[in-house]
Amino acid sequence: MSCRRESGYTLIEILVVTTVIAIIMASVLPAFLIAKKQANESAAIASLRSISRAQLQHRTRYGSFTDIAALESTSLLDESYQDGEKIGYQFASTEAPSPATWSATATPITPTVTGDRYFFIDESGVIRYREGSPAGENDSAIE
Repeated sequence: MSCRRESGYTLIEILVVTTVIAIIMASVLPAFLIAKKQANESAAIASLRSISRAQLQHRTRYGSFTDIAALESTSLLDESYQDGEKIGYQFASTEAPSPATWSATATPITPTVTGDRYFFIDESGVIRYREGSPAGENDSAIE
């Protein structure tokens, strides 16, 4: 009599492996989401710095500040701002620019998921932020 064992995994083995993977994912996923949110916020700050540099170049060339769409059309900003969204944030000019002033905001597309902080920048070049609601010129500066 020959005892032949079938090859393959038992249901119990598959359930144990699935449970271990689920436990690992449950412990790693929150840290991953926090890191992703922080990366989005860092990229939003870098994007606001790019907008500020582009505004200064526009003012030097054309004598006045302009909005984000015009910065793209003059090739001072890349086309990634075309729909106003980038890296989990919505970028917008906050008021009509003048020869001497401009301002812009970066708002999380999905608050608490794509970012916790809202950002504001104006002709001073200082980026300001507030957690949980839109930032303005009187909020804390990024250091």
